[in-house]
Amino acid sequence: MALNIRQKEIVETGKKQDDGNNKSDAGQAIKSLTESSIFTDKNINVMSYYERMKCAVEKLQTNEDWRVSMDVNGDGVVEEGEGENLADAIAKSYDSELDLFIHEKVEEAIAKFGCCSKQYLSEDAQKWLKDNYNIVVEAVGAEDQQTNRTYAFSLVDENGNVIQDENGKKGSIIFSDCLIPDGFAQGAEVQLSSILDQLGYECLTKADFIGNEDEYYDMIKNIEEGLKNGEYQSSNGGTETLYGNRKDVTQAIKDLWGGSGSAPGQTGFGGDGSFVDKERAERLEKGEAGKELDKEIEAYKEKRYNELVQQYKDEHGEDPTDAETADMLVQADKDAKQKFASEIAKLG
Repeated sequence: MALNIRQKEIVETGKKQDDGNNKSDAGQAIKSLTESSIFTDKNINVMSYYERMKCAVEKLQTNEDWRVSMDVNGDGVVEEGEGENLADAIAKSYDSELDLFIHEKVEEAIAKFGCCSKQYLSEDAQKWLKDNYNIVVEAVGAEDQQTNRTYAFSLVDENGNVIQDENGKKGSIIFSDCLIPDGFAQGAEVQLSSILDQLGYECLTKADFIGNEDEYYDMIKNIEEGLKNGEYQSSNGGTETLYGNRKDVTQAIKDLWGGSGSAPGQTGFGGDGSFVDKERAERLEKGEAGKELDKEIEAYKEKRYNELVQQYKDEHGEDPTDAETADMLVQADKDAKQKFASEIAKLG
């Protein structure tokens, strides 16, 4: 596949990480993405929940609890203890033009199928990615656990081997529902790799093409043609050579959160206490009483959410938008915590 000089330079070097002095300016990094049409052409609004997203990105950069067991040194073997915190893992996964192609197709799947509260993409969306582009989706995480709705999207051949570019970089990206962890792909979450890019992380993302949008679209087109024509080679091995802890997406959600409801996120990131904090979630999981209470809370939240959706339909005569349903999830969470406040307090 023929790339122009500038594209080759970006692909081979990525965006070099600086000394870290600009890592606190998450707000400006988010706003900078609005300068290009490539971040708005699928109606995925990167500025939604701006203040909350800004705070969440800042917290993510110092979060060492959310981790991904992955092949950091590129030798095709995930060694014990090898991995990265979530922010670094996402950035490291974007190291090839193939990753830009995967990202583009994932955005198309989000636009086509939407998202749901039980997993990042529906089973129909996952099937569409696999059947049309050989992109497989897996939950990934630290060595001993999954990492809060964090997923790898990998480009594979008919035998399950990961496709690689001419530099030996494998086509696989990490996405995470980690800023507002409600099961919906908010704009800043979809474009988190580009936000990290703008913050100085070393990665290859759409942000590298701001001001050169035609080059980006030409590149995506060329990559798709190259894949169809067999111009990319398969690596020696499947996704086990990239990630140390892989699991079926649906099973991972059931194992972590009981199959439905909002996942614990970053404590106080929006200042409104919308989500259960991590420490309380861990305490509740330790005892049977806590587990049973969680089930009751989740059942009530789902019931309350459905009531809010139906109320909206009755009042407006149409379905709510993705942004409105996300707000309804937050409200349902608040209502549930208020209803079960005394029981939660007893469990500490």
